[in-house]
Amino acid sequence: MISKSEYEIPQYIPEIYSNTSQVFDSIIKALAEGVTNRRHPFHTPVISTINGDKPELRTVVLRDFNKDLMEILIHSDYRTGKVSQLKLNPNTSFLFYDSNSAVQVRARGISFVHYTDDTAFERWQISKPASRRCYLTTVDPGEEIPVPDSTLPADYKNITPSLTESESGYKNFCVIRTVINEIDWLYLHKSGNIRAAFKIKEGKLHHSSWLAP
Repeated sequence: MISKSEYEIPQYIPEIYSNTSQVFDSIIKALAEGVTNRRHPFHTPVISTINGDKPELRTVVLRDFNKDLMEILIHSDYRTGKVSQLKLNPNTSFLFYDSNSAVQVRARGISFVHYTDDTAFERWQISKPASRRCYLTTVDPGEEIPVPDSTLPADYKNITPSLTESESGYKNFCVIRTVINEIDWLYLHKSGNIRAAFKIKEGKLHHSSWLAP
């Protein structure tokens, strides 16, 4: 192990990344902005689930982030494979990458599926008809079909349903809530990468450390 006295913080590293506390704060800020800013790179992370002995990846939309509980919320069709997979193995990993700041964040945690409960209902109530539209599909996601098609009802293939018309999609809607327990942060730079790890316990930062990249 390299002792602290053997090196100095490289000059190319931004001041905000000079200690793990500031790095953690920058992660929290980016996640929060990823919820409210559709143009922020963290708005569309990649989620990983386990399908038997194989990993499954897909891009999702970050719907909410609770910094006090360190929880991530995304919406999903209850009929999807990821929901079935999370029921069998709730271990989840999210990948966030911001090419502008050259920062990668991997957040690991345990996921819980909320279906026809208070959490699902509250999130459904604030969802706009344009977002609800995808839950009106008549065929289960992943099912084989003869031609390329959205499988939306004919009435909604080219138009957004009204709020009332979209209500029937609630039966297919669910919320995936992930409680973060680990974060791996990486800053990429041509002069040398830097990396840090954070352990989360009961929604609070429990331990942080620098890692060899």
